[in-house]
Parts: sequence; C-alpha cells; structure tokens
Amino acid sequence: MIKIEYYYKQPKQEYFDELKSACIKFWKAFDDQFGYATEKINQIKDLENNYSNYMMMVKMFHQLNWEILAEMLSLETRNDISIRLNAGVEHCETDFFDIWGINEAQEKYGQLEKYGYL
Repeated sequence: MIKIEYYYKQPKQEYFDELKSACIKFWKAFDDQFGYATEKINQIKDLENNYSNYMMMVKMFHQLNWEILAEMLSLETRNDISIRLNAGVEHCETDFFDIWGINEAQEKYGQLEKYGYL
C-alpha cells in the first residue's frame, strides 16, 4: 500500500499544469447561466502547485465525472493521480485515472450501487 503522504506530495509542474488546463477546459463546457462554471474557473486559474491544490482540483468533480477528466489527460498525469487516489487506502473504487485497466471504475460502475452512488 502506498503511504498517505504521497497524496499530499507536490506533483511535477507539468502534471499540475496539465490538470489545471484540463479542469478549466472542462468547466468552460458547462452552461454558466448562474455563474457556477465561472466560480469554479476562478478558483482554479490562480492556484499554485503546492501540497494540496493538485488533488483538490480532481476532488472538485463528482467521481463519475472523473472519467471525462481522465480522458483529457496524458497517461503520465493519469497514473500520478491514480497513485494518489489509492494512497493510504485498500483501493479506490472509482479510479478512472488508472491507466493499467485494472480498475476501470469497477468495470464501469460495479459496486457503486451498493454504496448508494447510483
């Protein structure tokens, strides 16, 4: 098991920048009638690469939207996020960032019903 400390470790700048750009692109695709997307973009655009901002950007999304976000990222960044999601836990059920296909979000939403996510 990967130690929980890895979750908070500062990522490579290139991973951070790629994730930040993908998150902004994702939020720009939303209807902004009530300013929700603009609010999210404003929260992200000035973030600096530190111990918590990287994973905070991932956690801004509902877990089922992680599939869309993951598709926007390089394999390297996806793998880095996947490792962090699984740090300190037995296994992250909704790990769409897993590049090895082991999880594939519990074979596309497997156990989620059991826990009331669907």
